[in-house]
Amino acid sequence: MAGDSPLADDASRQREIDRLRATVEALRNPAGAVRLAAQMLAGPMRAALRGASEAEAACIADVLGALESATAELTRILAHMGSERPAAELVVLAKPECEPGLEALVAAVRRTLEERVSLRASVESVVEPGLRPDVDPKDLQAALFGLVQNAMESMARRRPDGAPWQVQMRASLEPAGPGTHHVVFDIRDRGDGLPPGVMRWLCDATGLSDSAADGPGMSLRLARRVAEGAGGTLEASRVGGTTRVRLSVPQR
Repeated sequence: MAGDSPLADDASRQREIDRLRATVEALRNPAGAVRLAAQMLAGPMRAALRGASEAEAACIADVLGALESATAELTRILAHMGSERPAAELVVLAKPECEPGLEALVAAVRRTLEERVSLRASVESVVEPGLRPDVDPKDLQAALFGLVQNAMESMARRRPDGAPWQVQMRASLEPAGPGTHHVVFDIRDRGDGLPPGVMRWLCDATGLSDSAADGPGMSLRLARRVAEGAGGTLEASRVGGTTRVRLSVPQR
């Protein structure tokens, strides 16, 4: 059967990663979260129209219209507010011989942080030379953005008056077995740590539960799918007040 082929598995995995990327982006954006909620409500409400009386149908249509109008207005207000918010800062300490592709990836993560993150935080990034991660760059960018933003938010929760908060991200090459190496992105923060439920899901070999909460859980779910889809791993630990999340993918 076609559905049993490796190509079908790869296509299904990529569709799930794409869906998770879109969901994480929407949940990180307040207007996007409201839009998702409105869409979830709209389905059952439209289904109810089929068996509703004329008066009930008119009431449901009014509510759907109000939801759409309110979401559009919230998007407009937040867009205006966003133009005045403080931007995140990414400090890149990459060596000159860093691969151009990886430099571009780090720059893309920086731009995304500056555009979408309202926290006054900085990311100190050290990239070792010669790294060539064997993974889709857009998927890796989305995964790293989610992990770094998790770290920023964790710092803000632990010390709300401590801005600017600093997150460390280091990319290095590590042995992964006989004759093989992985590119490891090591992200560290001194925030309040991952929620216990999220840590349990991450340590579970079956991956994060479909019922995982948004925010840290959804971002880790995406990062794990990206890592495992490329033949790598995602691990997390907390030692001495420091949370470390390590995303590992094969070296090309």
